Amino acid sequence: MTKQNHFVKSNYERHVSDHYPTIDKRCTFGLLEHVKPTRLCVDVCAPNGSGIVDTLQECGCRATCAGDAFADKIRAQWVVTNPPYERPLVDQIIQRQIQRIEEGDV
Repeated sequence: MTKQNHFVKSNYERHVSDHYPTIDKRCTFGLLEHVKPTRLCVDVCAPNGSGIVDTLQECGCRATCAGDAFADKIRAQWVVTNPPYERPLVDQIIQRQIQRIEEGDV
């Protein structure tokens, strides 16, 4: 039995803070095949704009960017985001979004 390596190193240079914006619209199209937001969608990891928000808007959804995934006052129907993959930050971001759901903000 061969041991799998779950960490793959690429030949590409890493971006500062592991910032890799979502540029492939198919990700958002795939989501919209299953859910149809009728109220506001927020990308909480997008202080400088978001391909996710752009695509949602192009598809007729109300969507906006937020620059702080931990902000206190975000009320939306959906949080749709591509968080930076930097542990433990990514775990904290996801936990905060779960907390929003539990508190009824999302």
